[in-house]
Amino acid sequence: LCTVKELRQREVNSTHQSVVVMVSASATEEDRKEARMAGCDELVAKPLSRSSLQTLIKHYIQAGEIAPE
Repeated sequence: LCTVKELRQREVNSTHQSVVVMVSASATEEDRKEARMAGCDELVAKPLSRSSLQTLIKHYIQAGEIAPE
């Protein structure tokens, strides 16, 4: 979470904000709240399936937050 906070501090004066997805073995509501407060966009629980990851990436592409390659 410290890394996310530092990243968000660096982006304060930027026109771009990175999408941050945290993958954790623990994904309780409290964990999600803490991750959001630190600046994470998403907190997903392990194990993360390929289809779940693809769905998550598609969500951010459709929202215009990341560019498709």
